[in-house]
Amino acid sequence: MTNFKDVNVFGLEAKVVDYRISENPDGFDYKYDMRHNDSNWVDPVTIEKRVIVNFCGSIFFKKELMFSNNCRDYIELHEDDVYNIIQALN
Repeated sequence: MTNFKDVNVFGLEAKVVDYRISENPDGFDYKYDMRHNDSNWVDPVTIEKRVIVNFCGSIFFKKELMFSNNCRDYIELHEDDVYNIIQALN
Protein backbone atom coordinates (compact mmCIF):
# COMPACT_ATOMS: atom_id res chain seq x y z
CA MET A 1 0.00 0.00 0.00
CA THR A 2 1.28 3.44 -0.94
CA ASN A 3 1.82 5.99 1.79
CA PHE A 4 0.41 9.15 0.20
CA LYS A 5 1.08 12.34 2.17
CA ASP A 6 -1.56 15.07 2.52
CA VAL A 7 -0.51 18.54 1.42
CA ASN A 8 -2.02 21.89 0.45
CA VAL A 9 -0.68 23.34 -2.82
CA PHE A 10 -2.09 26.41 -4.61
CA GLY A 11 -4.78 26.38 -1.92
CA LEU A 12 -5.95 22.95 -3.09
CA GLU A 13 -5.99 19.63 -1.27
CA ALA A 14 -3.41 17.26 -2.75
CA LYS A 15 -1.55 14.00 -2.12
CA VAL A 16 2.18 13.63 -2.70
CA VAL A 17 4.90 10.97 -2.84
CA ASP A 18 8.62 11.38 -3.59
CA TYR A 19 8.82 8.68 -6.29
CA ARG A 20 7.16 7.64 -9.55
CA ILE A 21 3.88 5.83 -9.16
CA SER A 22 1.14 4.71 -11.53
CA GLU A 23 -1.75 4.39 -9.06
CA ASN A 24 -3.84 7.34 -7.94
CA PRO A 25 -5.18 7.76 -4.41
CA ASP A 26 -8.97 7.47 -4.19
CA GLY A 27 -10.71 10.66 -5.28
CA PHE A 28 -7.53 12.26 -6.68
CA ASP A 29 -7.86 11.69 -10.42
CA TYR A 30 -5.22 14.13 -11.72
CA LYS A 31 -1.57 13.08 -11.48
CA TYR A 32 1.38 15.36 -12.17
CA ASP A 33 5.14 15.16 -11.78
CA MET A 34 7.32 17.55 -9.80
CA ARG A 35 10.72 18.77 -11.03
CA HIS A 36 13.70 19.92 -8.96
CA ASN A 37 16.36 22.25 -10.33
CA ASP A 38 19.95 21.28 -11.14
CA SER A 39 21.47 22.71 -7.96
CA ASN A 40 18.95 21.44 -5.39
CA TRP A 41 17.70 17.88 -5.75
CA VAL A 42 15.27 18.09 -2.83
CA ASP A 43 13.01 21.10 -3.29
CA PRO A 44 10.51 20.93 -6.14
CA VAL A 45 10.33 24.00 -8.37
CA THR A 46 7.61 23.11 -10.88
CA ILE A 47 4.60 20.87 -11.40
CA GLU A 48 4.40 19.37 -14.88
CA LYS A 49 2.36 16.85 -16.80
CA ARG A 50 5.44 14.64 -17.29
CA VAL A 51 9.02 14.99 -16.05
CA ILE A 52 11.87 12.90 -17.41
CA VAL A 53 14.96 14.75 -16.13
CA ASN A 54 15.15 16.18 -12.57
CA PHE A 55 12.07 14.27 -11.40
CA CYS A 56 11.49 14.60 -7.64
CA GLY A 57 7.99 13.22 -6.99
CA SER A 58 4.36 12.74 -7.98
CA ILE A 59 1.48 14.93 -6.87
CA PHE A 60 -2.26 14.29 -7.18
CA PHE A 61 -5.21 16.68 -7.22
CA LYS A 62 -8.98 16.29 -7.25
CA LYS A 63 -9.27 18.93 -9.96
CA GLU A 64 -7.33 19.36 -13.17
CA LEU A 65 -4.66 22.08 -13.11
CA MET A 66 -4.62 24.70 -15.86
CA PHE A 67 -1.26 25.13 -17.59
CA SER A 68 -1.68 28.57 -19.14
CA ASN A 69 1.70 30.29 -18.57
CA ASN A 70 2.18 31.57 -22.12
CA CYS A 71 1.72 28.04 -23.54
CA ARG A 72 4.24 26.52 -21.12
CA ASP A 73 3.61 23.04 -19.87
CA TYR A 74 4.57 23.67 -16.26
CA ILE A 75 3.45 25.64 -13.24
CA GLU A 76 6.04 27.24 -10.98
CA LEU A 77 5.64 26.48 -7.29
CA HIS A 78 5.42 29.33 -4.80
CA GLU A 79 7.80 29.30 -1.84
CA ASP A 80 5.03 28.43 0.63
CA ASP A 81 3.88 25.52 -1.55
CA VAL A 82 7.45 24.17 -1.69
CA TYR A 83 7.60 24.40 2.10
CA ASN A 84 4.28 22.53 2.43
CA ILE A 85 5.46 19.74 0.12
CA ILE A 86 8.81 19.33 1.92
CA GLN A 87 7.07 19.24 5.30
CA ALA A 88 4.59 16.61 4.08
CA LEU A 89 7.34 14.37 2.75
CA ASN A 90 9.48 14.54 5.90
